[in-house]
Amino acid sequence: MDSETSDPQASHATARQFTLFPTLPAELRIKIWRHSFCARVLELHFPRFSSHYARDKYEIHHWQSNSANPVGLSVCVESRMEALSYYFVALPLHNSYRFLYLNPAVDTVVILGDAEYQRMTALLATVQAQDPTGRGMQRIGLSVMCWAHEFAGAMLRWWSKTLFSQVEEFVLLMYTERLPPSDFRGGECVLEDCQGMERYLRFVMGRGREPKDGEDWMVFGRAEMRIMNLGFVPGPGSKPSISG
Repeated sequence: MDSETSDPQASHATARQFTLFPTLPAELRIKIWRHSFCARVLELHFPRFSSHYARDKYEIHHWQSNSANPVGLSVCVESRMEALSYYFVALPLHNSYRFLYLNPAVDTVVILGDAEYQRMTALLATVQAQDPTGRGMQRIGLSVMCWAHEFAGAMLRWWSKTLFSQVEEFVLLMYTERLPPSDFRGGECVLEDCQGMERYLRFVMGRGREPKDGEDWMVFGRAEMRIMNLGFVPGPGSKPSISG
């Protein structure tokens, strides 16, 4: 009488097999796509030729950014649909057919260089108009260059009670350049600790005394502002460069 026996090699081969992604159930594929979406730090800057005195409405409302868009937007139709449902704000960029896609609830948008009221209000209005929840930008960062003039402390204190009164997080950046590094193309930004930096120490001993309520940093929205450095991780094919 023949007895049923198992083939160890066949069992081992079966154990090593993995279902190809396209043949997975749609519900599982969608869960995987959504799990790949994460919070990012995105930089925005003004065009190099930007002027306070000669510009049109198009220039006021359009920014430039060298930050990469989510990879899920360009993998396949299914991943793009899921990515667009998550990163639902499409911010038009200056002199380009490109949009910067973001989720204003989880992505931190950092503004390089000086910040101007008219442009900031236009940016916040653009994001809020595309947000189904109506909340708009929840995490934002400004450069320490905002403290480059005499009344900057009073201005930002006023902004904390008006423009940024509803934000979840406000970050002050020790990065002082108006533009990202020249080799930063299609890359990622990172927030870095800056407490040991000479620039941070100079700030704390100088204008850093203005945005304080007693011993604590000024409150923007729902929390104290954070002081961070901004790092840049260039995209594929670029040489790494960290600026700050």
